[in-house]
Amino acid sequence: MHRDRAHIARRLGGERVTDHGRILYPASWSDRRIERFAWEVEFDYQELRRFFGFDLSREMVVYAYPDLHTKKQLMGAGNTRVAKPWQWAFSVHNPRVGDDVTIHEMAHVFSAEIADAPHHLSLSASGFPNMALIEGLAVAATWDGRRLDRHQWTRAMRRLDLTPPIDALLAPSGFISSYQGVAYTVCGSFSRHFRDVHGDEALAEAYRTGDFAAAAGRPLEALAAEWGRFVDSQPLPDGALGQARATFDRPSIFRRVCARDIADRSRRAGAALRERRLEDSLDLVTGILGDIPRSVRHRLSQIQLFFLLGREAEARRTAEGLSEDAKAGAQGRARAREWLADLDAMAGRPEAEARYDAALTDSFDRAVRRRLWVKRQALSQTETVRRLVLTHLTRPADGASMGARVDQIVTAAPDWAVGHYLRGRVRLSDTPPTTGLQALVHARRGPLSEDVRVETERLMAATLFKMGCYAAAGLEFAALAEDPRWDRGERTNLKRWARRGQFFAKQAREEPEACNSLIDIITRPPEDGAAVGNRAKAEPVLPIRPEHEDGDPR
Repeated sequence: MHRDRAHIARRLGGERVTDHGRILYPASWSDRRIERFAWEVEFDYQELRRFFGFDLSREMVVYAYPDLHTKKQLMGAGNTRVAKPWQWAFSVHNPRVGDDVTIHEMAHVFSAEIADAPHHLSLSASGFPNMALIEGLAVAATWDGRRLDRHQWTRAMRRLDLTPPIDALLAPSGFISSYQGVAYTVCGSFSRHFRDVHGDEALAEAYRTGDFAAAAGRPLEALAAEWGRFVDSQPLPDGALGQARATFDRPSIFRRVCARDIADRSRRAGAALRERRLEDSLDLVTGILGDIPRSVRHRLSQIQLFFLLGREAEARRTAEGLSEDAKAGAQGRARAREWLADLDAMAGRPEAEARYDAALTDSFDRAVRRRLWVKRQALSQTETVRRLVLTHLTRPADGASMGARVDQIVTAAPDWAVGHYLRGRVRLSDTPPTTGLQALVHARRGPLSEDVRVETERLMAATLFKMGCYAAAGLEFAALAEDPRWDRGERTNLKRWARRGQFFAKQAREEPEACNSLIDIITRPPEDGAAVGNRAKAEPVLPIRPEHEDGDPR
């Protein structure tokens, strides 16, 4: 019924003091992992201090749990990330360097400094937590936006008429009755713009009192109109509206059919897929579709399971239905067309080419676009290469099997830049990642799509960071952030990685000796044949191992 900090500290077993806080973490963590996470906590602290303009007045406590099960057992919430501003504390599970979660939850701790005791939360006039300001401030402070930033996503949603009026969202019932993605994004955009126009003190006053109008000395209607004009002036790249509809056009949890039960069954279906119990997973997904037959996500999962079970006719029939469903959204129809293209490509049917082209036209997400482009390029290769590539991209596997696959692709098409790109992605997980970097260098000398080319450069910078070459990684990320081929949200993220590299370099003081050789690979083209390395002989593909909770290997 009650577990205090001392109890949790004993159960976790590890404790690390940083400049501004204390981390309670699993004793099973390696020294390197806790050291890097401690640096990440301090880096996030510096990022938030820059936004808020002050230091915390007391020690911050970070509860780092190994997994959601342990977190659920020790503090009551499993998959939900939790901050307790009144304790200057927050909880996360399985945190990683670069996660948005850690900095978001830490932002709630910073907000405790500007709210009144005892709760140190923004409260409405009725005394309930003002979630629009609590979460809006955290989003404004962290400003993570993926390909677009929060202002741009908000503009896209406004164009699609997916956003309720801001005064409705600011009401306690309005925030919780809206889809979480919409509420967080719009309130974050409004709070960020308010701060940029009226300043830190005005935003702090609005948070403390729950009253933007009083803090700015202007009616809320005028503030909303000013913000609306600003948001509606934001540039949007092609395809953003379709992606916004696919991402944000969803009901709130209170308007979903059996929301908790569906979520539980979805997790069980994903677990069954990871354990290769395909029939069990299919039964669960089919049951879910009995309750919510129009769910695009679960229809796609059903197609995947039919595909993996070799039930081609059923996979094709389900995919055709989804591809023609006008209410499924452009992204859902594009994913269905991709499955149809995969089925056609595996069977050597000429229709695959047009289907890949159509899906690529409707896709905005860079990862999806890269995958579609690679598959489309594979159609021009030999049947052996085509089947190897499609197997690699449609059937997840363990690391050894994936390595064998990409080696076979390069062996079968040694001059094909796309094959070296695929090999590079997989072989970067080798220790050391020399072969992976050499493959990427080889790939970037050949013809690649813009999405694949910029990803190749990002992977090189990320590998330098992973290997402890922080200063060099920071420089690479800084250069990438100036590349106009990235969109605004992506450039914001790359700039943060550049600052992270600089910060980590100062903490580490010296970098591993291997950094010079890795940097040399990136900056100097390899000798002929060096990127190919030892070509593995063809090996049988190992059993699949799905990589994502919802069972989607894509």
